[in-house]
Amino acid sequence: MNQQAKEKIISFIQKHPLVVVGTVDANNQPYGAAVYVGVDAYLNLYFLTKSETDKSINILENPHVSVAVADEASQTTLKLRGVASRLSTPEEHEQALSALGVVNHKSSDWLPPLPKIQAGYYLVYKITPSCANLSTYSNRHLEEGPVSVEFQA
Repeated sequence: MNQQAKEKIISFIQKHPLVVVGTVDANNQPYGAAVYVGVDAYLNLYFLTKSETDKSINILENPHVSVAVADEASQTTLKLRGVASRLSTPEEHEQALSALGVVNHKSSDWLPPLPKIQAGYYLVYKITPSCANLSTYSNRHLEEGPVSVEFQA
């Protein structure tokens, strides 16, 4: 993927930090959870969760995840697949906090949902993407299809 395409995907995520992370449980049942993510210059996504949440338990069983986010006004969607890994070193946490530090949620309640649930201790995850597709459908005719930007690792 060229640098311009990667920057377009990164910019979209920065403007839309509330995403749905899809996981699969031990019984191969799908699960989706809304989380705030930060993104770095390499298109790695970072999010916080707690150790006893379904998504954290599922990632331990199967680290392959999906990410979906949309912008209704422009009819733009991002679909991303990758591998989630739990971060453990101070250097990794510093990278994640740098990416998460610029997340600006739009809720009138300044405290995001995570601190409001009791589900174990905090964990930081990184999603390393294997592929991503950003498509815009607004102002397009059926025969034209969407305007898309794709990434393959």
